[in-house]
Amino acid sequence: MTAGHPKYALLAFVFGATLFLSASLMFSIQPMIGKMLLPIVGGSPAGWIVAMAFFQIMLLAGYFLAHFFSTVKPSAHGALFLLALCLGFAFLPAGIHPQNDGAPGPFDVFAMLFRAVAVPFVALSAASSTLQRLFTQTQHPRAQDPYFLYAVSNLGSFAGLFAYPFLIDPLTGLKLQGHLWLGGYALLVLCVAASLWLSLRGKTKTRKAAAGAREAAPKLAQKLQWVALSFFPSSLLLGVTMYITSNIFPAPMMWVIPLGLYLLTFIVAFGGNASVSLRQLGVAQPVLVALVIAAMLSFKWELNSSWFALLIHMGVFFLTALMCHMRLAELRPAGKNLTSFYLMLSVGGACGGVLNAFIAPLVLNAPVEYPAILILSLLMNPIFGDARLRHGIAIRNGFVALLLVMMTARTFATDGVLAQDRSFFGTLTVMEMNPDGSIGGAGKDGKIRVLSHGSTVHGVQIMTPAQEKLPGSYFTKEGPVGDVFAVYKPKHSAIIGLGVGSMNCYVPKNGSAVFIDIDPAIVKAANNYFTYLDKCSPAGRPEIIVGDGRLALDGIKKSRKFDIIALDAFTADAIPTHLLTVEAIRGYHARLNRGGVILFNISNRYVNLAPVLARNAQEAGLKALFREDRRLKPGEPRKLGLRADSTWLVIAAQDTDLSALAARKWRAPDTGTQMPWTDDYTNLAAALRF
Repeated sequence: MTAGHPKYALLAFVFGATLFLSASLMFSIQPMIGKMLLPIVGGSPAGWIVAMAFFQIMLLAGYFLAHFFSTVKPSAHGALFLLALCLGFAFLPAGIHPQNDGAPGPFDVFAMLFRAVAVPFVALSAASSTLQRLFTQTQHPRAQDPYFLYAVSNLGSFAGLFAYPFLIDPLTGLKLQGHLWLGGYALLVLCVAASLWLSLRGKTKTRKAAAGAREAAPKLAQKLQWVALSFFPSSLLLGVTMYITSNIFPAPMMWVIPLGLYLLTFIVAFGGNASVSLRQLGVAQPVLVALVIAAMLSFKWELNSSWFALLIHMGVFFLTALMCHMRLAELRPAGKNLTSFYLMLSVGGACGGVLNAFIAPLVLNAPVEYPAILILSLLMNPIFGDARLRHGIAIRNGFVALLLVMMTARTFATDGVLAQDRSFFGTLTVMEMNPDGSIGGAGKDGKIRVLSHGSTVHGVQIMTPAQEKLPGSYFTKEGPVGDVFAVYKPKHSAIIGLGVGSMNCYVPKNGSAVFIDIDPAIVKAANNYFTYLDKCSPAGRPEIIVGDGRLALDGIKKSRKFDIIALDAFTADAIPTHLLTVEAIRGYHARLNRGGVILFNISNRYVNLAPVLARNAQEAGLKALFREDRRLKPGEPRKLGLRADSTWLVIAAQDTDLSALAARKWRAPDTGTQMPWTDDYTNLAAALRF
């Protein structure tokens, strides 16, 4: 019988559909859990990086479980796998509860994730290798080469990954998502049972199967090669994600694109229909690596923070991952050693995740692991071992050494950098520059100190006695912040997001301020390298609380009220959506004195939050106005320390007079058909702008 026979078609359909569903569930729960983490990690991209590392480690645990089960007969293997899936029901529907004991670290996040979803996710992770082993027991013509099912599995991963942010999340809240996922999980259990029944019903002892059983176990060198070829794409996935979300395109859900490309390389490599050869990839990869490293070494904005930069970084990541995964596809073993193969792949993937999420932030003060791993990935390039290339290995080693030396030298060059501090929330840099952005010499207007996270500036200060008390950048007295403080003259302020402490300049002599920031590194930089907190306010140094803004504000005793609550809480332009919801706004309003206002900095390159916040204010029975402050003309160079483009929105009670702001060009946002955001429902995709 041919592979197209109805009997074989049914086998392929049931096994393929089961693998597709399991992979879709795996890659839809990851962004769902990431969204649940948001209130805990304050919108930091590092929260998603740790979550990705956690899921890679759990994937390793799942493959290890499948490999352990492979020591028994296939039928027993399938039964044990079903039992593991059923144990997962005890932890569903999934949920994460925020903690109240200060800013979390990567190991805190890992522990919370482990308690929430480790058991069902590990069981899911065992699906791919388990089902492929069961498939080898059928009479299907491709039973001894079931890797086409791996491509189907990755296609399911791809579907689940993109369905969540663009279909599931915009239409449903988190509670409903959890129950829908639980329903999908229950359906998977039924599909696995059907697959197990088909494998038992069609059990065969053909010569092919016997031949496969005699295949020699892979040697240690071969296993290490599998590990290395899976390590580099995994580490580069996290590295390029962190790099582009910090330096190039710090927009919500940007992590979807590199993860989608990563899955696509598996589909192409194991699908067996690649339109590109390993030799072609081997020739192109060193060229792209050299181009990317040259751009990073130049420190030119046009090369490192533009659409061109996004394309070349995505391109080199895709080519490198595809090259490694195509080599893995070539080196794959037959059915008997299938679980060992997948176990080694997951070991390499987990090692890459652990390096980027846990080791590098502890031992490296700058995020250099991404370019370093990119350079070292040249060691995996088969073109240098081609017999037609004379001295190929020597050329490769010399090229790698040269690029590493150049990258190391550039990393340790100061170029105006006063300090660099890396924490769970990212890498902060304090630089001293001239007002025109140049470095070196003595600018006629004095030096400017800048605190930045990637391409996002958190604050600036002019370091001259005459001007160091003037709030600059987004906080100038001529801008929206100055409007609000001039009109309402608040005495007691609560400010979520410290930055460099610029808003301390608005606290009057008989007033008070409390600053809340989730990142201890921000507090350290503001205290050690800027003087706003010490010299600006006649009321003296403000109180500073380290923690999530919403949770920390709620922890301040209820009798303490404020005249203004200002939110300037962004991490590399990421949006901590839990600070913007209807419930959050109601909580802020409850902490205001009569006539008080809530002020939001909604300056963002990629998200339009004015309609969202205005609609949320309406839902809370409040009103809102916003002002876009566009100081610079198109093409005009920005001068550091001076007034920068910004957008701010104010929310107040219905009986609070906002006419003075309306006279200063503040206006009501158009909410249109905007749905209110709640703690259960947000839709960042609908708020994106490019």
